[in-house]
Amino acid sequence: AAGLPAYQSVGTGRAWGGEVVAVGRTRRFRYGASVGLLWSERRNPLAARAQSYPSAWDQRFTAAAHLEWSPSSNWLFSARFSTHSGRPYTPVVAFEPRPAEGRWVPVFGEPDAARYPFFFEFNLRVEQRFRLGPLACGIHAELLNLTNASNVFVWAYGGGDFERNLAPIRV
Repeated sequence: AAGLPAYQSVGTGRAWGGEVVAVGRTRRFRYGASVGLLWSERRNPLAARAQSYPSAWDQRFTAAAHLEWSPSSNWLFSARFSTHSGRPYTPVVAFEPRPAEGRWVPVFGEPDAARYPFFFEFNLRVEQRFRLGPLACGIHAELLNLTNASNVFVWAYGGGDFERNLAPIRV
């Protein structure tokens, strides 16, 4: 550890939330919708700055809806829409120079104080079922994310803008 103190995992966390789900079925249709809210928090008493902050998987809002239609016992058509809020991340608020090293380094804001954008997607699927002797089989085709929406999982250094956030060079 090069003389540094040993790592201590003294943090705690909690998550709470709820979900409402409604589903239904008729002879040829199945349908459903869900809405969920979630909060999750980490607490690190050894942190130099904010000691409580959202956990990395804290996606506060999710919603989904689906519809399936089966015109016969051999065919199934389905559509699904889902959305969720973005995960938290630590933003870059500025850059500061390190002339001795010949580089600039990011200055981070409060831990997990910003959020990635909402993500949504729309999917379609068709399935044909058949028997092959004693086997029940199926073949399907699926079009995923028809809206071509981008799900931001991580931004390198957040949304930091090097040109706009330059810290003054101290000589």
